[in-house]
Amino acid sequence: MRRQLKGNVAEICAAGLVALHGYRLLKRNYACAAGEIDLIAQRRDVLAIIEVRLRGRGARVTGLESVDATKQQRIARTTAHFIARHPSYSFHQIRFDVVYFGKRDYAPHLRPIIRWIKNAFTIDPSGS
Repeated sequence: MRRQLKGNVAEICAAGLVALHGYRLLKRNYACAAGEIDLIAQRRDVLAIIEVRLRGRGARVTGLESVDATKQQRIARTTAHFIARHPSYSFHQIRFDVVYFGKRDYAPHLRPIIRWIKNAFTIDPSGS
């Protein structure tokens, strides 16, 4: 399967996962000049900004580790853009999550590992 197709499948699966946990999917692949957010979901007063990562067998870093500080800042800027465009969400608690899918190195024939890390990272509003 091509990489982009695999990524789309992972995003669809992640959207299903968050829906199963009572979240309402607001946006998928929200993009602006600042960057892109894979999934934006809401549950009660929580706005979950979700980065979806797909890691192949033998990857050197986990899905969580692959969301580095630069990527986090890009996600934060894109989130600010989303909130500016949709001010009704400005009073929600913003949470940055990572959902990642990975192959098991020791048994690749088994189902992939799926992890949803809530509050995977925080953003310092001062930018420092």
